[in-house]
Amino acid sequence: MIFGYYVLKVSHLPPQYYIYFAGNLAIGASTSFCLTYPNNCIFRPLSMIPRVNVPYCQRIPCSRVDFTLDHNYIGCITTPGCQFDYTLYRYRGVLNQAVLPGVPVCYLAVRNTAYLRRVHEHVSVYGSWNPLMEDCLLNHYRDEIFGPNQPGCHMVDVLNYYGDAPKLAGWKGITSAECFLIGACWKADGRCVYPVRTQQVALNTSTHNLPSGVPSITFYGQPKCQKFNETAPSAEFLSQHHQCLKAGCTSSVDHNLILQHLYTVMTQNLPVDLQYQFWVMAQLGQVRADNWKQVADTLKAQSAGSRPIFSNFQSLAGIVNGATNSAGTFGVIPFRLNVGSLRGNSSTNPRINFGVIGSGLPGYDLSSIASLGNVGLLQQLGLLRKDLFERNLKVPNLPCHYQNIVWPSLPPLNGSFEGCCDRERCFTPRFALYTQQYSGVASYLVEWSVWSTCSKTCDGGSQTRKRHCVGKNCALEPSENRSCGTQPCPVWLPWSQFLPCSKTCGGGVTRRIRLCRSGNCTGSNEETQPCRTGACPSFGTWSTWTPCSVQCGVGFRFRNRTCLEGGEYGCPPITTEAALCHDYCGTISYTDTPCNATTCYATRTFSCLKEDGSPGFCRPNLMIPKEVRCYINNCYCVHFPDQIGCVFRSFSF
Repeated sequence: MIFGYYVLKVSHLPPQYYIYFAGNLAIGASTSFCLTYPNNCIFRPLSMIPRVNVPYCQRIPCSRVDFTLDHNYIGCITTPGCQFDYTLYRYRGVLNQAVLPGVPVCYLAVRNTAYLRRVHEHVSVYGSWNPLMEDCLLNHYRDEIFGPNQPGCHMVDVLNYYGDAPKLAGWKGITSAECFLIGACWKADGRCVYPVRTQQVALNTSTHNLPSGVPSITFYGQPKCQKFNETAPSAEFLSQHHQCLKAGCTSSVDHNLILQHLYTVMTQNLPVDLQYQFWVMAQLGQVRADNWKQVADTLKAQSAGSRPIFSNFQSLAGIVNGATNSAGTFGVIPFRLNVGSLRGNSSTNPRINFGVIGSGLPGYDLSSIASLGNVGLLQQLGLLRKDLFERNLKVPNLPCHYQNIVWPSLPPLNGSFEGCCDRERCFTPRFALYTQQYSGVASYLVEWSVWSTCSKTCDGGSQTRKRHCVGKNCALEPSENRSCGTQPCPVWLPWSQFLPCSKTCGGGVTRRIRLCRSGNCTGSNEETQPCRTGACPSFGTWSTWTPCSVQCGVGFRFRNRTCLEGGEYGCPPITTEAALCHDYCGTISYTDTPCNATTCYATRTFSCLKEDGSPGFCRPNLMIPKEVRCYINNCYCVHFPDQIGCVFRSFSF
């Protein structure tokens, strides 16, 4: 028997989706009706209260391709698993996207795989989905959707048994029903966790660290994936970081913060003579959050007998070279090492070798390294970058934009802000929620190692670095190459011939030069050597000078001397010395050119003649032509304008 039902025809739905309402008793419980799903459904009106109240910061768009659903109420609610935040839609209509930017109005709320599978089966039969069917479907398949024995949930206990933590799901205050609806498992201890994939426990390689330059929405409200105590001791902090990535989560821990904690556990667990090898291995990516304890124990075991700690290992000089060429990839945290307390008695134990046997670090006396006392040895060796220690290694302090807004004439926002202004160290990225999340054991890649030493110092070499895989399921261990040493190698041109000796005997100097063709050539571009170092010949005194060879003009005069002893190189073939001489003769006369009436000057030239009229040789400084005054026409007044006659003449004009 049916009690007073009525039909509400919704024009946008096909006939089979006419909606029946009669409060909570729409259809009588008569045994004469043996109806099966979906014909036995009791419908309720649509409610504005969301079935799964996903916090704003964990909401993801209902569709990754159809963004119009934020403005299409019917299209949103008829998409399986999606909910429409009508209050947020109204706020956006008044204040635009300034309200909770990035938060979708139409969001994917129900991600339970059993629910979605049953909905798709329904759609394949009836052609579309009616959101009024949701209560009926959830009730009909409640054991499958909300049951404690869902696939993969029991495997979480197995994961815990082997010491691996599952991935947390949901948010603080999530109910058991909400936990199941988002595709997770509700445990007896009140945790909501993701199931383990039944086919395999291994997960895909997890990601590590946030990209730079991202907005504050990336830092705030990411779903918590693992518990992470920010103030834990260094050993526990490193373990949490490793467990986070091993669980398939994403870590926001800065690599420099990892180095800081590695340094702390190094100083707490290793004697000073083993700390340097540990630190170099950390720079190479061989010491990590997952294996630092094993490496420390191995180093202590190998150090028995005070063996050289850098034997068969890369030298400090190589690390310095790689760090110098790394263009600031990352460096060593500048802490101080107490090198004044090396193990053992220095009088009985051999001196500790801080480099490969037979090698050293240029510019440092490693033989006296132990005398540095309480000094930062790594800083002394150029391995430290102080800026890494002083800068803030935490997540940038950006403002949280998930803020509640109250606007007159509008109802308050009915969504949740739970955890939206928290910054999780270990989280599941929001974008990953589009796919079913699983707990398990993941492999992950650690940070890049430092760049290797350049293969060539000039003319183009190469460097490599790599990321080590923690686990066995990394697709590959990526490596990178880059060019280095691109400056041209220095090339000298051949030496020139030696120049003539500066002296013929008695010790002179000769030199030769070379030019640098390319690069920054080192060494000198000039080379000298002694020459003609033998004894010089000895001579008698010079004779007097002979008379000048001419009586008028320029001639020569001579003198000579006798070679008494040849010395190392013998007597020279010529022992006579010549010198210029001159005798002045003749009379100087001059000739003037015609007077220039414009300038009132004439040019006077000189000549030197002997008495017989032939050219003579007079002093050259007296033979230079010169300008002299002349007095034709008005030139007298030009030269003497203040004379009385010249003054009256000017008035006559």
